Amino acid sequence: MKHLKRFTTIAGLAVASVIGTFAMSAEAAVILTPVTQNGITCQRHDGGTYPENSHYFDCTTNQTTGAYSGYALSQLQATWGQPGYGANVENKLASAPVDYYVFDDAIEYAKRVGSGQTPQQVYAQYATTPALSNGPPFTGGRFTILFALVPTNPTNYPNEVQVGSSGIKNNVAHETGHQFDWTVAAGNYPSASAQFNTIAGKDQAFMNKPTYVTQYSYWLQANPQKQGPWAELFAEEFAIKTAGVILVSPAPGVDNLISDYWKCTTLATQHWMTNSSAPVAADFTNAQLSRCN
Repeated sequence: MKHLKRFTTIAGLAVASVIGTFAMSAEAAVILTPVTQNGITCQRHDGGTYPENSHYFDCTTNQTTGAYSGYALSQLQATWGQPGYGANVENKLASAPVDYYVFDDAIEYAKRVGSGQTPQQVYAQYATTPALSNGPPFTGGRFTILFALVPTNPTNYPNEVQVGSSGIKNNVAHETGHQFDWTVAAGNYPSASAQFNTIAGKDQAFMNKPTYVTQYSYWLQANPQKQGPWAELFAEEFAIKTAGVILVSPAPGVDNLISDYWKCTTLATQHWMTNSSAPVAADFTNAQLSRCN
């Protein structure tokens, strides 16, 4: 997904009064605190476990879009609860820490941060961006932004469509993959490592389907303009592990292509998720992937 490299206005959020209890858990009651910026109010989740310890913001305005905030939060909580990698991923993001925001759409987000753009300009700019995260070289507070509604195309303002429950699930999982990539190794991002680049080349040769370059280049082609040449691949492999195979249209879909052909990098991504370290030759051999060595 799109990465935001410059962002300075969302960090200093004004805190208003506590308005009520969101939920009860064994650890603590989660309290909703309204925080308003440029006339847009978000409900910050306070008092719970990460990210509901003041790092989750529901900026939706109605029941329909509000449901997507719940879907996103549930996906994060499900990720943390997975055996093996869940606790490691949660600890890395909580230590950063990464803030999560869910908005109705990009227009509401642009208003909150004071972009100065017209709704039409924002609509066109985010026509293909259902979520975004602030990646390197940004050094301020880390955040991920998710939208419940997206434009139908760049010129069809103001028409929007719902992302869908599975879409928001994939979006939050994918963006969390980016955030994990950027925080796991203190700047030596796994997706940009020499090993990942080498084994991605082996996966690419194993796939041997020339048409993928044009059909799926955003996901499966090295792109040095991203924060790491294989940032999108790493993030989607992370998403497949945590949210399942979702991006399947048009057939066969990028998730199925990754699952079928990009096994060296998938093993590496999952090794990072569990161990915060790169796999070694024995890891590939034990997984019957000696071709990756």
